Amino acid sequence: MPTYQPRPRFLRDFKSLTAAQVAAWEKTLDAFVACLRSGRFEPSLRVKRVQGYPGVWEITWAADGRATFEYGQEIRPGEQHIIWRRMALTTSFASRKDRPHAKLPPSVGRRATGTFRKPRWWPRHVRC
Repeated sequence: MPTYQPRPRFLRDFKSLTAAQVAAWEKTLDAFVACLRSGRFEPSLRVKRVQGYPGVWEITWAADGRATFEYGQEIRPGEQHIIWRRMALTTSFASRKDRPHAKLPPSVGRRATGTFRKPRWWPRHVRC
């Protein structure tokens, strides 16, 4: 049995799930553990790397549910150690612009004159 460690953010995300979502997660978790033992992930789990975050992986546990994890140092010899990072519905991972109730910081968006102001993190090679 692989060892695991949930991060505090993962636990907060988990507590917000409904009973049906928890059942879907537990079913997926059983399949995930079986795949860890066999050394090969089933395509239905859609385990893949998260772009832009080295060492972070994503697993699909529902049609709109994702969880991210990373591999940690082995605690028991020969057993993989999983660090659960986040768990959410894909709507939780959406951009802040997609949520009407979220206020954007003043550095993003349009000025009062209607011209686009580039944030400091905007790549130099991208033109507006």
